[in-house]
Amino acid sequence: MPPPHFDQASRLAARLDPTGFLGWLFDLHPAAVGFAGWLDTRGVERVGDTVARLDDPAGGGPPWAVAVEFQTEPDPTMFGRLLAYLSDIWTHLRPDPERGSRFEVGAAVVNLTGNGLASREMRRSAAGLVTHLGVVERNLSRENADNTMGRVEAGDWSRCVLPWVPLMAGGGRPERSTAGSKWPRPSRTTDPGRNTRPWPWSSPRPPAGRTNGPPRWRAGT
Repeated sequence: MPPPHFDQASRLAARLDPTGFLGWLFDLHPAAVGFAGWLDTRGVERVGDTVARLDDPAGGGPPWAVAVEFQTEPDPTMFGRLLAYLSDIWTHLRPDPERGSRFEVGAAVVNLTGNGLASREMRRSAAGLVTHLGVVERNLSRENADNTMGRVEAGDWSRCVLPWVPLMAGGGRPERSTAGSKWPRPSRTTDPGRNTRPWPWSSPRPPAGRTNGPPRWRAGT
């Protein structure tokens, strides 16, 4: 099984700029994300620490609790795992103390390598049975590095996505680090477009052979 610290490093990066990360994940303008904090999941069995509360920016819709998972490699049992996560979130977490108050629940998965398929729809029409889980899933192997960098440069997406660019299609080419590249050079210490907190520009390095660039991860990417 791949080392879990790649997943952990990604969770840390996402938590540094939640609105920017979720804007990229859902392809939304930051003002439309509605991030209202990471929910306290201590004591909730099987649920991780990246469960985002999303409120309706317009003020009319119910709050959502969205479980965000990072996978070094796609997990073929992710559909079942997410059903269990969302069940526990819906059962144990409340948006407020009001009687009967519940979150709407959803899930998103970022696969650092490979292509996942966490969504499922099961039907037995004659019996009226339907089970459906629609998951927002980002497979970095299918993301285009040039397009991503263009969106960052244009200000559509936060620089918080930069640590994952080397894992995207075309992101591992050596010319990406050469002088004169059209890609924006981030600050060494801060992301001035988002906040003034320290910024970790060294991205998590996947196992050898797990990148869409060179066959083996290049030191210094």
